[in-house]
Amino acid sequence: MNTNSTRPKSCRSATLWAALLLCLSGPACFRTPDTSKIPCLVPANCPIGYHCAKNQATNQGICAPGLAPIDGSSADLFPSPGLDGNAGSLGDGSLGPDTSDVRATGVDGTSTAIDANLGGAGGSTGDATSGGSGGSVISDGSIAAGGTTSTPDAPLLNDALDAPTTLPNGSLCTADGQCSNGSCVDGHCCDSKCTGNCESCSTGTCSFSATPRKACDGSGKCAGTCDKSNTQACTYPDSSTVCTAQSCAAGQRTNKSLCDGHGNCPIQTPTTCDSNQCLADGSDCSGTCSAASCGASKYCTGSTCAPLKNQGDTCAADGECSTTHCVDGYCCESACTGACTSCSVTHGKCTNTTSARIGKACGGTAPCNATCTGSSPDCVPASTTTSCGVATCLTSTQLQPVGTCNSQGTCTQNTQTCTACVANACADCTPTAKQCSSTGVPQHCDTTGHWVSDTACGTCSSCSASTGTCSPVAAATPCTGGVCDGAGICNPCTQGSVCTSGIGDCQTGATDCSTGKAVCKASNKNPGTSCGNGPSCSAATLYPHQVCDSNGQCYTPNGTPCASGLCNGSSACQDCTQSTAPSSILVSGAMPICSGTSLHPGSVTLTRSGGSLGLGARWVWYKGSLPPTAGGGIATGDTLSNVSPTETTTYYLRAEGTCNVSAAASKSVVVYTAPQISVSPVSQSVDCTVAYTGWTTVYATLSGSSAPTNSILWFYTSAATSAKTLEDPKYVRNNSDTTLNLTFSPQVNSTEWIQVIDVCGQEGWGSSDITVPDICVCFEC
Repeated sequence: MNTNSTRPKSCRSATLWAALLLCLSGPACFRTPDTSKIPCLVPANCPIGYHCAKNQATNQGICAPGLAPIDGSSADLFPSPGLDGNAGSLGDGSLGPDTSDVRATGVDGTSTAIDANLGGAGGSTGDATSGGSGGSVISDGSIAAGGTTSTPDAPLLNDALDAPTTLPNGSLCTADGQCSNGSCVDGHCCDSKCTGNCESCSTGTCSFSATPRKACDGSGKCAGTCDKSNTQACTYPDSSTVCTAQSCAAGQRTNKSLCDGHGNCPIQTPTTCDSNQCLADGSDCSGTCSAASCGASKYCTGSTCAPLKNQGDTCAADGECSTTHCVDGYCCESACTGACTSCSVTHGKCTNTTSARIGKACGGTAPCNATCTGSSPDCVPASTTTSCGVATCLTSTQLQPVGTCNSQGTCTQNTQTCTACVANACADCTPTAKQCSSTGVPQHCDTTGHWVSDTACGTCSSCSASTGTCSPVAAATPCTGGVCDGAGICNPCTQGSVCTSGIGDCQTGATDCSTGKAVCKASNKNPGTSCGNGPSCSAATLYPHQVCDSNGQCYTPNGTPCASGLCNGSSACQDCTQSTAPSSILVSGAMPICSGTSLHPGSVTLTRSGGSLGLGARWVWYKGSLPPTAGGGIATGDTLSNVSPTETTTYYLRAEGTCNVSAAASKSVVVYTAPQISVSPVSQSVDCTVAYTGWTTVYATLSGSSAPTNSILWFYTSAATSAKTLEDPKYVRNNSDTTLNLTFSPQVNSTEWIQVIDVCGQEGWGSSDITVPDICVCFEC
């Protein structure tokens, strides 16, 4: 019986395997996820969302919904069969041994690796008609299956004989009921419900997860992400995040976009730039505009394209106005070019005015200039009967009266001759002028040019025709009771009466009225007769003896200045002794003075020879030139020491005193500069095509020296350096020549040095480089 029952089971197994292989070979079996029809061997045989629940006895399984077995055993969530055979005692989950179709008492199961909740009581009978208690009848009825548990199967554990019925946090699970905390999250028993979109319980502790359970909304920079600060939902960037940068194209700017906090990047509406232009990099509006960029209906204000202004609007240029005319600061209906028109009176309408517009003044000179009458757009000329100009005195006798306007808008004025022109009018006289009237009364010309009489002259005065004023008449002119004194006073005087007082050295006792005054007549002492004091000297002036004048007065005649400028006491001049010029200037020390050498001294002393000093005189030295008058100079005294000029200089000496400035003596102090020579050619090559002698010629010229040429010594020598002394001279010449011509027959390359030395020992050098080609050397071979 056992053998017979086993065979059908094996056949069924083969059939199941065939079905399994058929299912594994194609996806058709998974179109309807029925776990009773999807056999499996491994989890990979099941579709997504299913796991392979295997029978522990047969090692075969079916695909069941949910996660894979929590502990990896094959018994999870799958009913285990009960014992085969007779009724057995309650099992603990293990299969009893097969009794091969004989009734047998089931053996209690053990807890080794088998869940305590797996299986119910063993089958009560082993026949084919019914299953055991808690069991079920299978198709062949030969084996009673074990009972199933009433609760989900727990994982296999090795902690004790009986595993716990609930799991601690962190354990693998498939349902909340399996967990001691009542929360199965993400396949693990969790410490809380852990429902946040950015939470995970893969460790049994609910914590932040960067990967959301449900994908966050949004895109780009505004997309949501998981953030530890908010684990319940996705966190979205707010308006502090720029999601689209500002841009500018075709004169329109699109502002930057900011995230809205919900994952979206709002689309900005472009706006037209004020300038209607964009920057070259397309980042923003351009700060400037142009007429072309603004278009026909707008004008450029420099940075903004503004709508054209209407007639009457204020403006600054024609381009701002729709009328194309900006006149007097307003958009005008026309160009309004008349000199007497304006567009500002009626704001936009060209109107005739009484004043010319700025920049278009009417022509002519006021008051003859044309004017704006308000009735014409152009200037109206002045009438030719209009008076113009002012009367003006052109000269003291010529008047230019008021004129009239001409047709050219200028004033025409004529001229007329007057006796006198005063206050821009013809007059009788010139103000301040004076004259005597026909009756001898003084008159003066007033400010209006008319004669006005003055006070009549007195007894001893008369009107002078030359001055127009009263002047005293001559002395001794008779007047009532006496004679006029010449000062306009009539003095009583009796001719020939006797003087009782005031008689001086030059007078007698008789009275004389010829002077207009009563004076003692000098009848016996002629003018020039000595009187009073004798000769005197004061203030460097010698005065002679006093004498009588023609009026009988003793006076001092004019004095004569003292030639010496001094008085000798109070009665005579000091005698004036004149200086005499020096005969020569002597030199102490050798000349010439030489620069840069010790062969001659660097300075000399000049000493006066001859001459004498007069009254108040001194010796004065001059350098370079002699002034015509006394004063200045570089030194005084008989000698001038340490004379050391840098170039030949002439010195002068003369006496300067009270009585005279003498002639001067002079002396030239000679200074020799170092001689200089020029050599030609500076370099040359020997011409080997001619005779071996006389190949080269060197010319040396004295180009600069203040020493006499006949004092120059010439030398030449071959040396490697110009610092050559006069050792072994090849040539010496001392004459007045200023040039030296030397002919050389060199055999090797050489430098010929030419030297000059003046009397100061100052040297001048020059050289000529001579090159001897190789072919010349061969001539000697």
